[in-house]
Amino acid sequence: MENKFIRIVQPLTLMFLVVLDIAAAALFILAIIRVKNAATFHAVASLIINIVVLVTAVISTIQSLKSGVKLNDESLEFTGLDNDNTYNYSDIKKAEAVKDTKASFKKNYVERYSSIILYLNDDSVATIELGYTSKKRLNQILDEINKRCD
Repeated sequence: MENKFIRIVQPLTLMFLVVLDIAAAALFILAIIRVKNAATFHAVASLIINIVVLVTAVISTIQSLKSGVKLNDESLEFTGLDNDNTYNYSDIKKAEAVKDTKASFKKNYVERYSSIILYLNDDSVATIELGYTSKKRLNQILDEINKRCD
């Protein structure tokens, strides 16, 4: 089977990061214009701060877009996690997906997160929180895992 990467980007996070990138770029342009008009201490300090903000915004957007599920020939890797994020297909009995879609005014945003539950051969269970994803994307990930585990 071919290697595949399924990106998991939360819509609210992506929207926030795009707005942050646009705002950082606009402030950077304004700081450059300000330095061209008069190279005062405040204008140069503003330019330096805006460079740091722009670099931070771009790096956070890139890191957010790297979050997902990397499916290789022998294993799968959840790239948004810090550790214990690689599982061999031979170690997985079955996989299930959980997403709460029932209407409720009492549930928090975090309680709407999608989860993948992996039942492993050593009778242990691994639950991976994917964040807020669409049902279609969650089913796509689950179908790929189950197809490769069989």
